[in-house]
Amino acid sequence: MSNHPKNCPLAGVDRRLEDAHQLWHRAEAEYFDPESFRLFAQNTIQTLRTVTWRLQNHKKLFADFDAWYGPWQERMRADRLMKWLHDARTKIEHQGDLEIHSFIRAEIVASYLSSEVPRMEVRAELFATAKELLKGIPKDALEKHVLKNGTLRIQRRWVENNLPNHELLDALAIVYGRTKEIVHDAHRKLGLPEPMTVDSGTGEKFNAPALSWRMPCMIAHEARRELLISLADGSRLSFVPQTLTLREEDKNELAQKTDLKLYRPMAEKYDSVEAMSEGYFRMVRQVFERDDYHQPMIFFFQGLKPLKFFGYEIQDRAQKYLMNRSLAQEALRYGADVVLMVNEAWIAPMNEVGPYEFAVDAPNRQEALTMVLVRKDGDLIHHQAMIIRENDKPVLGETGVTRNPATYTAAPFYDAWGRPIPDNWTRKVQPSS
Repeated sequence: MSNHPKNCPLAGVDRRLEDAHQLWHRAEAEYFDPESFRLFAQNTIQTLRTVTWRLQNHKKLFADFDAWYGPWQERMRADRLMKWLHDARTKIEHQGDLEIHSFIRAEIVASYLSSEVPRMEVRAELFATAKELLKGIPKDALEKHVLKNGTLRIQRRWVENNLPNHELLDALAIVYGRTKEIVHDAHRKLGLPEPMTVDSGTGEKFNAPALSWRMPCMIAHEARRELLISLADGSRLSFVPQTLTLREEDKNELAQKTDLKLYRPMAEKYDSVEAMSEGYFRMVRQVFERDDYHQPMIFFFQGLKPLKFFGYEIQDRAQKYLMNRSLAQEALRYGADVVLMVNEAWIAPMNEVGPYEFAVDAPNRQEALTMVLVRKDGDLIHHQAMIIRENDKPVLGETGVTRNPATYTAAPFYDAWGRPIPDNWTRKVQPSS
């Protein structure tokens, strides 16, 4: 929610913006009920349009409203989604309901690379089975890999006729964010405190500009309208990463149990992403040497600023593919542009691993502690230390650092950020797992 004082001169504008946010969630809750979804989606459109009208009704508060608001009007006229909002509201008010259609998107998730799996989208009333989708899998090693490690993801999407390339709720979330940016700028113009973006459940504050001014709950919402089915046994799948962010009271309790010097790299100030990754991998090594293992973990940053970190457990390869996609969407939700992924992995020489085979099956496989730093802009950095077992006691070898290797686990984050996958990532073999 957005937190703002009740005595704010723009409180009426703020309330109407919050009304639109709540109506958006009502539409989301009714996603599988066509009539209710239509009702709340259209109410969201109408309410969003009234936000700027209410702002114009407060023009007397501004010394030079027209000079300030004129450029915003020009931006809205040039913005395709904002123009669509204007036209959609006009149609609802004067002509009747929007023409919206429900589609089913079905895809097979059997890789970190989205380009490697078949996908189809059909009108919802036409969708019956996944047989046609499965026919698109080549009859070779890929077929065996998919049937063993694949997941069928079925996702419903509502689309409006005049906006065919956008899922409707996502379009409304983007429009909400652009409207919210104008409202925040109005507060700045009047010298008022800007409304804060706050999680009403946890009190956590979010960086609104980094989220394109959307609420975090309006980003990466696809998972709430999808069904996951294992191709191996037909079971339904679901999982949630566990946040491991430490509160101050947690840190105080931890101080009674262990040496906090071990975690000092998380509190240090760094002058570069490279220095930060080196500091974190030193910490990762020390945790492994203390515990003889390291739980899979992921850290989110905005630049050099820590945001969140998560721990998770993986049961099989199918979950790995799904988990990385889920975490990539979480990175978007928190506005992260730098991600650190920590794992223990099997590695093997490239010539010992065939197409769609994995290092775990190679005769000369080895173990390694790895950390991958992937960012929205800039090089990917890969840290690795071999795990050597001596009398069942694991010992780490020296740290090796490489830049921009083909690291398929990073692919979902590239997709989420809209960053092209490097050409050398076209997968013929998978050297680690």
